[in-house]
Parts: sequence; C-alpha cells; structure tokens
Amino acid sequence: MKILKSRLVCTLLSVLVTATVASAQSQQDLKKFDRLFSIKLREGDVPGGAYVIVKEGEILQLGTLGYRKATEHSKVNKDTAFRLASVSKTFAATLAAKLVEEGTLSFEEKVAPYAPELRLRSSASLKALNIRHLLSHTSGLMPNAYDNILEAGRPVEEILPRFNKVRALCQPGDCYGYQNIMFSLVEPVIKEKTGADYGDLIEERLFKPLEMNTASVGFAPFLDAKNVAAPHQRTRKGVKPVQVKEDYYRIAPAAGVNASIVDLSKWLIAHTGHRPDVISPEVLKTLTAKQIESKRQMGKKLWRPHLTDAHYGLGWRLYQFHDEEIVAHGGAVAGFRSMVAYSADRDVGLAILINTNSNIIDELTISFFDDVFTSPLPRTVVAASR
Repeated sequence: MKILKSRLVCTLLSVLVTATVASAQSQQDLKKFDRLFSIKLREGDVPGGAYVIVKEGEILQLGTLGYRKATEHSKVNKDTAFRLASVSKTFAATLAAKLVEEGTLSFEEKVAPYAPELRLRSSASLKALNIRHLLSHTSGLMPNAYDNILEAGRPVEEILPRFNKVRALCQPGDCYGYQNIMFSLVEPVIKEKTGADYGDLIEERLFKPLEMNTASVGFAPFLDAKNVAAPHQRTRKGVKPVQVKEDYYRIAPAAGVNASIVDLSKWLIAHTGHRPDVISPEVLKTLTAKQIESKRQMGKKLWRPHLTDAHYGLGWRLYQFHDEEIVAHGGAVAGFRSMVAYSADRDVGLAILINTNSNIIDELTISFFDDVFTSPLPRTVVAASR
C-alpha cells in the first residue's frame, strides 16, 4: 500500500510539473507573439495595427500598436475600426447560412432571376449559377473578373453585362476561381427573399446579438465614425495616408464590413462555437464543409512550406496546416490588410488588423499557429497595448 501511495504521489507531482512547464512555455509564446507583432510592424513600416487571441470563448490577449493616421499621431486602440476587405465574405456567408437554416433561402437558389443585368457566354451556365457557386467561388469564371473596372469607378450594373466576354474555365461548381463582383450577387437574392437591406440584416442578425458595437457596413458609416484607421500607401518619401476609396464598398458582401479588433474577438468567439444562440453548430458545420480545392493557395510563398491541403468552404478558406486544420480568411484593399483565423480543434483564434498593405500579416499568422500546434496556450486572460 505504501508503495502504491508513493507511486501515486510521484505521478501527481509529475503531472503538476509537466502542466507548470507547459503553462510557462505557453505564456512565453504569448509574450513572444506580442514582441513579434511589434517587431514586424516596425520592420514593415506599418503605421498602426491591432491583434487579438481568443481561446475557449474568452479574450486571451489583445494588443494595439501605433497610429490610426501617421500624420496625426492618434493612437490605435481596441475600438479603432479598420476596413475588413475580403474578411467581409465570412459575414455574407454566415448570414446566408443562417437564412438557409431558417428556410428563408436555399443554397441551390438560382442567381439569374435576381441579377437581370448579368450575362455569361454560356446561357446554360447562367441558368445553372446558384448561391452555393457564389459563396464558394465556383462560378467557373477566370479569377477576379472585372475587379479592375470596379476599381476604375464603374457601377456594378454596367459591369455585369460585360461578363459575357469573360472566359469560362469550367462549368459552375467544377473549379475554383476567386471572385469579388460575382460573390456580391448574393446581396440582391437575400434582399428579395427577406425584403430587407443587406447592411440592415448584417446589423440585426450578427452585429447586434454579438455586441459588435463598432462594426458597420458601408462607405458612409466608415467616414462618419470618429475612431477609424486611415489607409496608408508606400511612396518614395515613406508611408503616407491616402483617401478611403468607395469602389469595393459597392460590393458589400465581398468587401463592405468595417470593424475593430474587439468586434473581431466576438466574431471569432462565435465561430469557435461559443455563441450557438447566434451561430448554431449546424451553421458552423455548413460554412466549413469543403466545397472545392483551391490549390493556388498552396503555391503562395509564405504559406507553401506549411500547407498540405487547401479548400474553400462557404465564405471561409480551409487549410491543412501540417497535421491540423485552420479555418481562415484574409482581406486586402488599398491601404488595409486583415486576417481572421481559428482552429476549432484547439478552440483558439487569431485576428489581425493593419492600416497598410503588407505581408507581415501572413508571417504573423503562420508564426502564431506554428506555436499553437507546438505548445497549447494557457487560459489566463492577458491584455497588452501601447
């Protein structure tokens, strides 16, 4: 009996020591990420940014650094709103999935009746095109069709008829080709089915129940907000603030959301399963079901050594990061970069916002998940800001 008790005590001590060492290591990883965030922003000449790490439904660590606008030295804080660019697609897909769950919408709903200006080379493809194709980038068209014309200021209604000149790579549903204008055609379908404005629906169905209090949709709300980050671009004289452009705001489902880092913490907490009252497990399962391979993502220089598989779900990218799955989406629009990523298995997520175009956002995300999959993070809530 004494020998048994002795062995039990030794085992418990071993477990405690192991847990203490692991906790110390993971705390070091948090400090390491905060230092790396600071270093990368300075190396990349990024005026300002913010990040948040969530775990098990709570904010684990939040950090802000630098300035909303370089020429005014107004500091970024946790409530500073940034443009999310293509991270907006995660909101559009989530709203659509909720409407499907309720029976208001179907992923197989045809698009053509709701977008009468749209023309494709193949009338059969036009008739076949449905909501699922939009949200999974499987329209069959060449990637980023007519983004250049949108950036030149042309109205979407004038661009849609020109799609009959775009070369098709495959039939709808058969191949991946990332789109912005085509993705945004989910908006008129949702409006017709619900009788409500797209921005109002996002506000009522997602922002309000998740208490994303500084989030908004559209150009005017961003201009009207007091605490917003300005976009910056590199010039020969350094990084300079530039005017916010309206172009991609005109396709709100693809790129129209504005949000702070605190807002994104709530978005991540919901998508890691901790707000089933707003985003149900069934919706999460629907969004992250693999729809199509996206092999081009595996060829990106920074990600190439880490990815063994890449698919697109509905509004989300699905990466096999070594032996673990990451659900993620990045965004880039003139003067802004964003990233939202999480591991459902580890119940951990990361969001990053910066106010200039820079690949440091990818470097930081890769470094973070490398560490997460090596040593689990602690549960202690930590805040960091400068």
